[in-house]
Amino acid sequence: MKDEIIRIAVMSDIHSNISALDACIHDSKRYKAKYYLFLGDLITDWEHPHEVLSRVSSLSDRVIRGNRENAIIDRRNQDFEGVWKRFDSFASMEWTYNQLTSDELDYIENLPKQMRVPVNDKYSIRMVHGSVFSANEKLLKSQGNMAVAPSFEKIEDNILLFGHTHEQWMTQVDGKIAVNPGSVGVHYNGSRCAEYAILEFVGDELNVILRQVEYNFDKAVTEVYKSDLYEKAYVWMMIILSGMASGRSIINDFMYDIKTERLNTDMTTKGPIPNDVWNKVFEEKYSPLAMKLLFGIDT
Repeated sequence: MKDEIIRIAVMSDIHSNISALDACIHDSKRYKAKYYLFLGDLITDWEHPHEVLSRVSSLSDRVIRGNRENAIIDRRNQDFEGVWKRFDSFASMEWTYNQLTSDELDYIENLPKQMRVPVNDKYSIRMVHGSVFSANEKLLKSQGNMAVAPSFEKIEDNILLFGHTHEQWMTQVDGKIAVNPGSVGVHYNGSRCAEYAILEFVGDELNVILRQVEYNFDKAVTEVYKSDLYEKAYVWMMIILSGMASGRSIINDFMYDIKTERLNTDMTTKGPIPNDVWNKVFEEKYSPLAMKLLFGIDT
């Protein structure tokens, strides 16, 4: 009897980018994927949280929270003394939170932080966002097996699926397989393609297919410019979109420069980022880059 083929699409870090998500779903159907696993960070940073949550919930009940969902639920349960409303660095998160319905917030709050999925007699999957220890932990490609080994030591499953770093990669540790499918919605691969993975089980054999999927990135960005999110969270959107357009995340550079500016002005990096520092660093160093990358304008 011919071995049954099971194909599972694995998606992470959609960040409300419905155009990228739809492209990945369409691609997965070409591969005849039967099941879907979602590793969190479904929302924030693009302007379509409703559509993304609807699409994800209709496709699968194997969905976990990411750090963004954790933050949204924290915001729901405590106001943080209005911090998200007062500081521009939280503007994208606050905008998304205000878009969500009570039912959508209930759905997010009921998502597990991680999940175990048995596949067959040989394989079982552990779904996490960052690591088995924290949704915020970064298992970086540059650290290879050293990054994923501690998580494998804590679980019996032999497949670890994780996201959070927006890096598409995989590795093997003592016969166990770790896969980061990359980011569907905030990708930095240089090709402006959405990323996801397919797990293909053929009997006792596993094939991992890392996919990069074309979609109309320029059209999606143009739609962002027309949205209220673009106005409310202008600096953050420019940082995100500039990184996607260039193929390299510039968030760490931006945050490093903010830290330096804070030390120069108030000698501390504790607490929320003051709005004047946030906007000054962007305007002086990153606005010219954004204008060139996104609009072809040299300033």
